[in-house]
Amino acid sequence: MRRTAFLSVLMMVACERAQATERTPRTRLETNESCIGCHEAEALQWAGSLHNRSWTDASFAHAYSNEPSPFCWGCHAPESAANSPPEAARVGVTCVSCHLAPSTAGDVPSLDHPRLVPRELLTTQTCGRCHEFGFESSPSLPMQATLSEHQSSPFSEESCSSCHMADNSHAFAITRATASLKEALDATAERDGDTVRLILRSRGVGHAFPTGDTFRALHVEVGREGRPASAETRLQRAFALERAHSGMGFALEQVADTRLAADGSETTLELSVPAAGSATLWWRVVYERRDNPFKASPQTFGRIELAGGILEPGADR
Repeated sequence: MRRTAFLSVLMMVACERAQATERTPRTRLETNESCIGCHEAEALQWAGSLHNRSWTDASFAHAYSNEPSPFCWGCHAPESAANSPPEAARVGVTCVSCHLAPSTAGDVPSLDHPRLVPRELLTTQTCGRCHEFGFESSPSLPMQATLSEHQSSPFSEESCSSCHMADNSHAFAITRATASLKEALDATAERDGDTVRLILRSRGVGHAFPTGDTFRALHVEVGREGRPASAETRLQRAFALERAHSGMGFALEQVADTRLAADGSETTLELSVPAAGSATLWWRVVYERRDNPFKASPQTFGRIELAGGILEPGADR
């Protein structure tokens, strides 16, 4: 009798384990499928986001084709684990990339719900896993420093999601939304003879502007009406190979950072149009995504005009 009861218990346990195996995702990507199945509204927003296209985005794909390093996988295909990223590339930065603790790679131990990072802990530190890191060749030199910039800004007490996930949207659209980028810039211009003086500052931005990868810049141009630019400059980070402190070889170093400061302080530029005389002048500030800044002639992937205007002759300050 006892043997029969014992066998019955074993059979029940085996049955429960089999059912648990069927309903419990075994991998992080399988877990992601169950996230999508239950959270349809968020999944639909994410499906149209840059997070979803983090591996297939045209500018990233171009950069990766020039420098196909596994170093890129950790942020652009974070679920690729230790192998090549084709499967993970299909979903890019997924639900589990942010919401599932990194330590739970592999089998998920919970039968009912995977172990999640609590919403209140999804702060700037979570974003910082992919938005603050060093160059592969020079780990101590930040390739992206958005987290540090945020911590030194007037908005350091606010989370990244307060701006980039307004109304809890998982579309993350603000990063390339024209209206949002225009709102982030306060720009005025005045004329003094042949010189155009521009006063620029970021507005309501919790980091340097532009932030993120080294391919982004603010392109400032001035010229005669109806003609190409006569003078221009770019607000961006600049790098160079400098002789190493040891005296042996060269090391990558940042030599300039002219971006708009995270604290919202003003940047004043003066650009001259030679012999402008009575000509009408134009000016504009353009947000650019560019190719590798170390190239002699970087390719530009996108231009969004953020501000601009016309300065008539005799309109000197």
